[in-house]
Amino acid sequence: MRRVTSGLLLLVGALLVVTWVVAPASSAPPQVAAGVPTTAVPPGPSSSELDEINREVDRLRLRLSTPVREVSPLRDPFQFETRRAAAEPLAAAATALVTEPVAPPLVTWPTLVAILSSGTDARPELRAAFEDEAQLVQILSVGELIGDVTVAAVAADVVELTHVASGAATRVTLR
Repeated sequence: MRRVTSGLLLLVGALLVVTWVVAPASSAPPQVAAGVPTTAVPPGPSSSELDEINREVDRLRLRLSTPVREVSPLRDPFQFETRRAAAEPLAAAATALVTEPVAPPLVTWPTLVAILSSGTDARPELRAAFEDEAQLVQILSVGELIGDVTVAAVAADVVELTHVASGAATRVTLR
């Protein structure tokens, strides 16, 4: 069986080599008769097509001959703001600023969560637990700061707070 397989493979290989050697390298160009011209002249455009092309060319020339209207830009991308001359003198503007009433600063008071007691019954030490703007609970005693607010006093059910910058004071009770 081994002999038959090797002989068959040798025969197929020889057949492939002979086909490769005998086959042409590229396809040959078609044979042309001696009296026939090799290039054919394509037919030109008809007179109606030429008239249509000429009308389009004339229309485009007229369009080019008319002057182009230039539109002024609505904004200047290289300048951010137009500078205006001062309408009133600086002294008048300064007095106008001084005469306006100054509003007190808006104070955001922390939320009182609990009052904590430690020490003895005779002398309790009180602390207040507050929730600040970041929703963090802080336990403070008298004199400590939470943000810009100082704890002024702590009683059994009331805490007194003072704003450092404005001096405004408030009393916060447990709810």
